[in-house]
Amino acid sequence: MIKYYKDLTIVIITYKSDEIIYKFIKKIPKKIKVIVVENSINIFLKKKLEKKFNNTKVYLRRNEGVAGSLNFGVKKSKTKYVLHLSPDLDLNYNDIKYFFKYAEILKDDFCALGPRFLKTKKRDTYRSIRVLK
Repeated sequence: MIKYYKDLTIVIITYKSDEIIYKFIKKIPKKIKVIVVENSINIFLKKKLEKKFNNTKVYLRRNEGVAGSLNFGVKKSKTKYVLHLSPDLDLNYNDIKYFFKYAEILKDDFCALGPRFLKTKKRDTYRSIRVLK
């Protein structure tokens, strides 16, 4: 899976998330590139994150919403794949291999892949499994 890290950028959209963003980025493997789009123009946060995490680039913007910030982060990425994550997400980074597995199965013929969330309604789980078959 590590060979895929060079093909991936994680984009994180934040707004005054100082308390949780450090813990979140700390869990990300160092070989994965990280782009943080901070919507509060917090220069102190930018300097601190970029100094602490060599794999992280922080962009400051006025709050234009998640969609505008995500589009901005995707444009700044230089990798084949972009993964949008929220800083309050509890993710096992070993599971990123499933993203690459399905990207290969689909032969990169997709514009977005989404996870199947646990503890959901049975009907929703059935729908997501059916799509992957």
